Amino acid sequence: MSTIGERLAEERKRLGYNQTDFAEIGGIKRASQVNYETNRRSPDSEYWEGIAKIGVDVQYILTGIRSANLYQVAEERADYGVPPSKSPKPHPVDPVVHAGVLAAVEEYLEEQQSTMSSDAKSELVLLLCDLFTPEAAKDKAATKAAVAKIIRLKTGSG
Repeated sequence: MSTIGERLAEERKRLGYNQTDFAEIGGIKRASQVNYETNRRSPDSEYWEGIAKIGVDVQYILTGIRSANLYQVAEERADYGVPPSKSPKPHPVDPVVHAGVLAAVEEYLEEQQSTMSSDAKSELVLLLCDLFTPEAAKDKAATKAAVAKIIRLKTGSG
């Protein structure tokens, strides 16, 4: 299994950056980037925030599990009448939206006494995050109801 440093280097290369330019985006020097990619040091939250803004799959780097497949996301968005994203690169998810949607999905699954693989749950949460604003996600009851309805529609159980 690959390390965080190896996956970080892989993502940097996938996006076409050299270590110097990538380090600058993360607000660090090239030497720190080398240390991160060789697992000698760990990045701080400001670094993660900086690189997430250019489409780095931070979830993949940290867990080894890719975020939702962009083509699948586009298909899912179309299924719900949501216009396609203008950018083919992944975008950062608002932490308030992510927390609200994740909580709603987990509550729904618990109430239904159902389970979902980590990959499937991650893809579902990321898909649903595109459908909510931070303000809407703060309304726990409304978010939970909307998430439940979308899951039921998608699975054909309601």
